[in-house]
Amino acid sequence: GPANKHSHAIVKKLVTEQLANPTTRNARGKTAVSFAKSWHAETLAKHGVDELGQDVLKILFAYGGNPRDEVVFGPNDGSPRSAEILLKSAFEAMGVGAAPSSDEA
Repeated sequence: GPANKHSHAIVKKLVTEQLANPTTRNARGKTAVSFAKSWHAETLAKHGVDELGQDVLKILFAYGGNPRDEVVFGPNDGSPRSAEILLKSAFEAMGVGAAPSSDEA
């Protein structure tokens, strides 16, 4: 789910101690980045800010996670496209390449 102080600490420990690999894909081809991006977009849509979610993504990226991994779901209408729109400005602020557009996927 959305990043909180507990999940943030868990992700940080697992990834920085190399107990979890941010590039591993599940049976549907989604990664931890895919899920973190989806939850980050949902929290941004609801609250306008998501510092913990942003930090989770930074940790995942620092340890090999791909910023271009596709989102699992989007906020509001559930459309991944709506998540990509929200993430574009958030990623630019982080200095990270934006999510792929639907045209590129």
